[in-house]
Amino acid sequence: MLSVSLIAASIASGLVPAEAAPAGKPAAMAKSGQLHGVFCTTAANCWAVGGADAKGALLNLVLHWTGKKWIKITVPSPGGTAPGERSELTAVRCTAARDCWAVGDSQGSRHVDRNQALHWNGKGWLVVPTPSPGAAFNALADVACTSGSSCWAVGVDGPVVPAIAVPGDAESDNGKFFELNEVLHWNGRKWAKVAVPSPAGTKPSQINELFGLSCTSSTNCWAAGSYGSFNSGGRFRNEVLRWNGRKWFKVSVINPDGTDPGANNALAGINCSSPTDCWAVGNSGGESAKPTINQALHWNGMHWSRVSTPNPGGMNSGDTNSLASVRCTAAANCLAVGVEETGNGPEFGQILHWTGRRWLADF
Repeated sequence: MLSVSLIAASIASGLVPAEAAPAGKPAAMAKSGQLHGVFCTTAANCWAVGGADAKGALLNLVLHWTGKKWIKITVPSPGGTAPGERSELTAVRCTAARDCWAVGDSQGSRHVDRNQALHWNGKGWLVVPTPSPGAAFNALADVACTSGSSCWAVGVDGPVVPAIAVPGDAESDNGKFFELNEVLHWNGRKWAKVAVPSPAGTKPSQINELFGLSCTSSTNCWAAGSYGSFNSGGRFRNEVLRWNGRKWFKVSVINPDGTDPGANNALAGINCSSPTDCWAVGNSGGESAKPTINQALHWNGMHWSRVSTPNPGGMNSGDTNSLASVRCTAAANCLAVGVEETGNGPEFGQILHWTGRRWLADF
């Protein structure tokens, strides 16, 4: 997930369309929390979402850009406000200035993570009921809409709460839990669960996770993440699913770190500017004394291929390069953001720029 400073950097550098990029930075409004998602409808109307600490509780955090400054907006936190209770938003998307969705997860006193969705109607943010299929763990990671009556949200659900829910890094809890891909659809009246494949399977220690989502039309959506197992030393592969207007299905995709035991491949963000032009980003490697390196995959309408990227965090053992999100304003203008860390040094934000010919390190 993106830190406050990285979100601020991504906004200032044009991760959102240049005509909608605010000049200010939201960090000052959320020093005690983190921002994970941002979206602009115009240069004077942007939303940033995340979570903020409040006396032992984690509450939903929503900031609004008015064209002149960032303002913290009061929003509900369905997980509660008592110490130990939590609500956190991970993504926000709008179809119009008065029609926005923010998604994430919440956990109340019963320690069950549930999906959450908030809707902006132009006057306030309201909680909208969402299914939570997992008995103990549900989390929405991204949301995309093609109209006011058709939105998708993706994430994970499972029977036992994992200790850490990030690609390829969840703890197995002695093999007692598994995670399933989760997809919800908004039809203009309610959110409902939609059937989706979980290619790793549904046995203990098998992990399926969706983190990124992008739609170009009601019959063309893409979701990206990872799947694998902790058994036999662990093995995680890139995951890409596609919606064709009738069903979600798995699409073949390259795995830069291979598929042998111990391999680690994970996609975290995806963006499509047209049915024949998509980017998916994440990381690979990091095991067996190898560095964790950026990965960027491109869809040309027929197949996914790997495109070389810089790794500003270094290429030595223990170095980390990881991309979390990508956005394009044109086929020759994309930005991917993430984190970099050299050895055990401090973690910094990184921004890569696609020029139409190659990826360059911009930050």
